[in-house]
Amino acid sequence: MKQRITALLLAGGLCFSLAACGEDEAQSVLEKSDAEEILSTTADTAAGSGEENEEDEGYQIEIPDAIKNISPEDDEALTGVLTEDSYTNEYFGLKLNRIESGSIFSLMDEGTDLMPLSDTYTKGIGTIYIKSQNIENGESIAVSISALTSHQQGKTENDLAQERFNQEQGFNKEMELEAECSVENITAVGEEHPAYVEIYEKDEGGMNKNASVYIIKNDFLCCVTINADPEKFDELLKLIEKI
Repeated sequence: MKQRITALLLAGGLCFSLAACGEDEAQSVLEKSDAEEILSTTADTAAGSGEENEEDEGYQIEIPDAIKNISPEDDEALTGVLTEDSYTNEYFGLKLNRIESGSIFSLMDEGTDLMPLSDTYTKGIGTIYIKSQNIENGESIAVSISALTSHQQGKTENDLAQERFNQEQGFNKEMELEAECSVENITAVGEEHPAYVEIYEKDEGGMNKNASVYIIKNDFLCCVTINADPEKFDELLKLIEKI
């Protein structure tokens, strides 16, 4: 139940990155087939000025100045390169490797060709979202890249992690969900960064640890989301490297 509900949180968060990471970044495992559902529900939380979504008349997404003024070179570095085995992002200096016996893909694109980050805003998405997952055991690690929203401007990585903590505490209480939540530092991409961490019991039994790590560079946000058995969490975290 927790996993499915948080999939819907990502749907809203992708517009602001979330998320899909920002303030509403998701924690749950998502199937590639969820992309259509996510695109159709982002309208519920988007705000500001931008392009209308053809599926929802009047839907708008904020286009930050950082995107309006982005250079082709920075856009290419921020968008990154996806192959069948890895995703590399030069701007944040990271490489995400494919999970063993799993897959790696963009939630918003087909194949390995990624649309430029600037184009995701005019198309009503507002983020690059790359995910590596093993469907059989539910493990996943994802990277989302976006421009800071007006709400996020001036805030620190810790501020964003703390905001997420406050939101989830209220959500868990309202839905009567039991989870151990905290904000802690996690070493990712060679440095310690604040992360929202949640540990809870899965519906099918066993425990699950989910963490969203917040990394800010200039006017852009990278969120690394890890979802795994607590005992395998550190091993999965190694799949994302500093380059």
